[in-house]
Amino acid sequence: MQDQLVDKQQIENYTRRLQQLMGDIKTVSENVSQGAKQISDSSQNLAQGASTQAGTIQELNAGVETIHLQIRAAVQSATNASDLSNNARQIALVGNEEMKTMLLSNCF
Repeated sequence: MQDQLVDKQQIENYTRRLQQLMGDIKTVSENVSQGAKQISDSSQNLAQGASTQAGTIQELNAGVETIHLQIRAAVQSATNASDLSNNARQIALVGNEEMKTMLLSNCF
């Protein structure tokens, strides 16, 4: 009878230890689950931030391209204006020479 009592106490001790172990496993499992959720949330935030940055970079790239095209057009306009100015200068020089020739021919 005493052996049965000892066996019963041992079984109760094992049962308590198993219950405690199961509680510990549940706690660890919940902690791992919470950690996994935090990692998942952080990953989503990181992905969203990367996507936002990619969109911003695309917008900046488009803006730079627009500025590049505007500068190219301004350079072309400046080149055209310079050409027109040089042509006008040449015409003025020719006109000036013709005027000198005409004045000199009228004076003598």
